Amino acid sequence: MLLASTWRTRAPSTTWIRYGRQCEQKRRSLSASTHHGRWSPVVREQQLHSSKLSNDEDPLSKRNSIATLTKPTDPSIGLVEDGSDLWDSPVGTFEEPDTTVDWSSPRIQAPEETNTNHDSGRDGNRQTRVEPFDDFIDRHRENFRQLGYTEANIEEWRNLVETENSDLLLDILRRATRQLDDEKQSSGKTIPWFVLLYVASRPLLAPSVLQALLAYLDGLSRQKGAGIRAHDADMATTMPQDDARSRMRLLWKTYKTRERLLPNEMVVLLEVYSHLISHARTSWPEILEATTISLLAWLPLTRPSRSSSWITSLPRTRRLNGPLSQADDFAALAFAANTVLKLLAQPCKSRTFKNSTIQEASQVRVVQYMASCSRPLDLNRTGYRSIASVQLMLRKTPNEIRWTELQSLSWPPWKYDRTAMDSRIGPEHGVSNALQALRRMREVGYRPAGWENVATVYTGWDDDGSPTVQTRQFLGSFQDWQTETIMWSARIRTTRTIREAWAAFQAYWDSGVTWRTTVCQSMLEKILLNISREAQLKHRDEAGHKTTDKDLLPLQHDTKVFPGEVREIWPSPPSSHLETYTRTAPPSLSEFLDLMKERKVRLDNDALIHLLPMVTTWDDAHLLLNRQRPGIVDRSPATLVDLFHSGDATSVTLASLLLKHLLQFPAKHKWSFPAPQMDFQLGPVRLNQVALSLTFGIIMSPIRSDPGLPMYLLAHLNKQAGLTKYHDRNEDNVVEQSGLVDVRNTFKELGVEEFSPFKAHLDRITALRMVQQVVETVLRRQGSFGPQSVVDILTIGFNAAQAAEDIAVKMQEHDPKDSENKMESDAAKALIDQAEWCRTTIASTLRPTIFSLIQADGPANTSSVETDVSTDRLSLPRLQITPSPAILHAAIRCFGAADDFEGICQTVHFMQEYWPEMQAAMEQDRNGAKLLRRTLCATSLFLSVGGEGIRRDLTRQEVVELFLEKHMQQQSSAPDDVIEDVYKVMEVMDKEWGGWPLPMEVESYIMHRKDRVVVSKKKRKRRWYYS
Repeated sequence: MLLASTWRTRAPSTTWIRYGRQCEQKRRSLSASTHHGRWSPVVREQQLHSSKLSNDEDPLSKRNSIATLTKPTDPSIGLVEDGSDLWDSPVGTFEEPDTTVDWSSPRIQAPEETNTNHDSGRDGNRQTRVEPFDDFIDRHRENFRQLGYTEANIEEWRNLVETENSDLLLDILRRATRQLDDEKQSSGKTIPWFVLLYVASRPLLAPSVLQALLAYLDGLSRQKGAGIRAHDADMATTMPQDDARSRMRLLWKTYKTRERLLPNEMVVLLEVYSHLISHARTSWPEILEATTISLLAWLPLTRPSRSSSWITSLPRTRRLNGPLSQADDFAALAFAANTVLKLLAQPCKSRTFKNSTIQEASQVRVVQYMASCSRPLDLNRTGYRSIASVQLMLRKTPNEIRWTELQSLSWPPWKYDRTAMDSRIGPEHGVSNALQALRRMREVGYRPAGWENVATVYTGWDDDGSPTVQTRQFLGSFQDWQTETIMWSARIRTTRTIREAWAAFQAYWDSGVTWRTTVCQSMLEKILLNISREAQLKHRDEAGHKTTDKDLLPLQHDTKVFPGEVREIWPSPPSSHLETYTRTAPPSLSEFLDLMKERKVRLDNDALIHLLPMVTTWDDAHLLLNRQRPGIVDRSPATLVDLFHSGDATSVTLASLLLKHLLQFPAKHKWSFPAPQMDFQLGPVRLNQVALSLTFGIIMSPIRSDPGLPMYLLAHLNKQAGLTKYHDRNEDNVVEQSGLVDVRNTFKELGVEEFSPFKAHLDRITALRMVQQVVETVLRRQGSFGPQSVVDILTIGFNAAQAAEDIAVKMQEHDPKDSENKMESDAAKALIDQAEWCRTTIASTLRPTIFSLIQADGPANTSSVETDVSTDRLSLPRLQITPSPAILHAAIRCFGAADDFEGICQTVHFMQEYWPEMQAAMEQDRNGAKLLRRTLCATSLFLSVGGEGIRRDLTRQEVVELFLEKHMQQQSSAPDDVIEDVYKVMEVMDKEWGGWPLPMEVESYIMHRKDRVVVSKKKRKRRWYYS
């Protein structure tokens, strides 16, 4: 099961206390045995082997919270000899999490505060680029011949390193894994570790390749005499690596720690798995726990006492002293374990906060390993900070929710007793799990530094003891001299209303410190979110909705949402007595940008990329960009392409910034001059020179671009941004460069006037063509798609199927004898061909692609991320993407709109087979149960009426009448065998899913979907249709 029942629930902390006592007893017994006599070699060997992972069940075998931790008595183990903090080592900044889906700041430091690596010059292995594989082979070819490797082996390694074909990579890795299983060979002729390091250090790695690589490493670790050979480790450590990529992924790698603590074998192991953990966080978070288990199985095999090069490098007196070698082992293992905790604390790219539970479960595995060693390994400052960092991103516990409910609406939000029973709730309810971890770190002797002080603000308490709002946030590393700036940024982020945020910024202003970009970015977030909230309220008032207290809340969910759990700004208190006082009213966007200009504060490209998705209007976006980057919006397409071709990281980031801005408002910007780089032909359709087509061309081209561009393009195509509106009947839309399809040049031989009424339909069908090409390109480059991108793809397919259905209806109603509305047969055939292509593509191409993106590419695994007791084989997740009800609902709508009833049946069977994973995903969604019922209602609707349920010429009530008529007559549009298969699944899953939806529930589902208003040409009145 995909981490379903093992880590989704928060267990009480008493388990950790009980297990801590066991660790303390084991530590005392070890101390006694060391005091009374020296260990024998047999006992020493047993203790070394006991550090391996055990399959025996222990109190931590189930899912547990890392709220309270064991208290190590010797904090020196795992630290570098000079006592410096490994977390604050000069390694560089973190990789950016994806901010298009979840709420996390993409950066913590300002450009002038960026942590640079001043020690990189002392490390001879750090290069600015990767050495060509052939050059590296030529330098070591003689060594390979002496080890018995042939030219065929070298050619296979070359294919692993240089090929971009995922199928070839999978074939080589799976063949190597089968050889390990079949021949039970030793590790003599296995794939060298420097080749594995080459493969793991790729910029992108497909999930299927990551799965195959983990399976090979798992099989290799179970071989007789498994380990990393000294000459293999030496070659891997001398292999040059990409410097920028190493700084982002190898956060632990510094010259001092590697020289003093770790043998080459452990360095190579950590390098390989650091890359694998980075790939897991980026492309497949569900496999993160399995990657951790595999790494922990390898750690004892690379300890210093098993390294011949490490032992021979020691002085003779240390080699003769056995217990001192034990200390070397435990120091290296402690450092490695705390390093793994740090790697696991980095945020996932997609669904940053939902996937934090996977990170917590992986950290539990590491702490279990540390406690199960013969001498329990201690957490150092790095480990404690890593655990606290993950706890900051988790959802509030019941005690934390109770404390939040009792916080007053005034500032500071002190506890307010609403009833007499509330007086029994003390400040201990306001101590979050992250704060408990920080307190444990202080109890064992670590002095709180700047990072701990900032993290405490996010846990709900300021440094002066006053309360703040506990806020979910990823907190990256920074140096102590940056603490004051990051602290003020945290104080602004942990506010609820725009006036509270402005009061915090005014306090920062009054402190007299120099204005920093990070603090201004936090204030800009609050201003933009407040503008977005006011725009939503204005839209509701204009739509005629009655505003209630519920409408003023940021989100509408089944579960109540509390401050600090969502990014949206909250409304002001209902009473003026509770309002926070400020000298001036909160500024507008223009006024605050003027203040920044006076103080000479300028946002960098990363900050602008983070802020742009929060902007709701073209004018505000234009204002933000022009103030920070004057003249950027006036660049031509040719200039943008030149920036991408330059290869410079800054130029690529600048071009990506402008493209994402244009994608956000694609209908607002047009290029009035021709650009050869934007002449695109997509099948039979020619594209207009707009932002959508330019982005598509850059993604398809081999030039270096932002890997997040495909996701941005899918998100905006999902919103139908830049596509011709259905109600737009302006004939000039054919002449002007608007919309996606260039109707004039595409259908000039068939008559442009014939296609003018269908331009909106053609835009949506062409968007599906565009998505098909983008998905193929990303997968060919070993990229991946997150859950939200899958929803975007399915929604784009639904929009195209709806357009195809509308074309089919209008072609059936078309009368060739009508002289006024006569259409040429060639034009009608061209439109019918477009509609048929759309339906066929959804059933034959889009559906298999979607299921291949969701399901893991490999043999069926057991339904848990554990080690199989019978075969001792690591079981990997069955799914690449955990299918939340939102994905399944989008799939049912897409397949149903295209009359793909086999696709609906396959989706229902998929829901039954992977119900444990679905159930785990539903627990992460606040409205998961409601979305599941909506999915079943959509299934009932489309099985009954098919694509007619989304016809644009029908009102909602007409769709309801059509459905009820089919239901009363016991008729359906789907074949009988499909209906029978779906009913059989529903009978089996009746208890879990709540039964088949009743007609009244389906009727409610139809009538309460999001309304869209169109104006009928004939009746000239507003009509509501279902979509």
